[in-house]
Amino acid sequence: MKSPDNLKITNDPKAKPDLKNGTDPKAEPGTKKANGQKPELNPKTAVVPKSEPDVKAGVDPKEEIDQKTDEIVKALEIKAGTKQFIFPKTIEIFNVFKQQIALVASEVGAEMKKIDGNIGVSSHDNGAFEAELKFSGDTLMFMMHTNVFNFPPDSEVFKTKYVKEDPMRAYCGMILIYDFLSDSIKYGRMNDIGYLIARIFINKDGHFFVQGKRQFSFLYNDFSEFEINPEIVRLIVQTAILHTIDFDLFVPPFDEVKEVSLMQKIMEAGSAALKTGKRLGFNYQEND
Repeated sequence: MKSPDNLKITNDPKAKPDLKNGTDPKAEPGTKKANGQKPELNPKTAVVPKSEPDVKAGVDPKEEIDQKTDEIVKALEIKAGTKQFIFPKTIEIFNVFKQQIALVASEVGAEMKKIDGNIGVSSHDNGAFEAELKFSGDTLMFMMHTNVFNFPPDSEVFKTKYVKEDPMRAYCGMILIYDFLSDSIKYGRMNDIGYLIARIFINKDGHFFVQGKRQFSFLYNDFSEFEINPEIVRLIVQTAILHTIDFDLFVPPFDEVKEVSLMQKIMEAGSAALKTGKRLGFNYQEND
């Protein structure tokens, strides 16, 4: 039989196949390879290889899942458990604050009646997370935050031996003390400003420290030594009162109050349209 002209028979095993027609005899079934190109997939005959799961060599996925589950449980037990313990403890301490606020108001109020009946001192429980103490032209608002906080890694808190021994001691509940003008509340001056004068941090051990203005910046700053108790709470309340009495309402700079919008005037009658704060227009400094 005579071979086709385009088919050359050779016995040379090193001879390369003739790819002139675009067919590679060594190609996988179902693929066609053009000169210098990758094989084209024939969807009718090609077999798609099964993808293997991306698993680290020598690691059983089931074991890794179990390990992760254990890590989650342990993290929740330690961290979330600590937070869950601190929250009711902070509520307990805040209730002590409420009791001491009422006692101070009663004692100071009784003494002031003997001196000047026009100077009233009173307290009010505004709910689970707030209490107020009113005296003269000021009202101190004591507020408990419902969250538990940690501190930034570069905080001085983490440099203490006390926290280094147990990092969970850095988690704290927080009670804040704000100073408002009593008239701001009485006349509903919604634009008026209150000033944070102190915040108290309490941890799981009942240890605490205070950040704040003037005396509060140095009186209670030893986290490892101070433990909260009713006497300490009483002193904090009294110190807040003294700070507030000495924190006067300054005349604001003229340019700070020279403009008032007609909307403010219409919506708010009289002086309520004027934004007021003890340091309005001034920088509120640490020694204020």
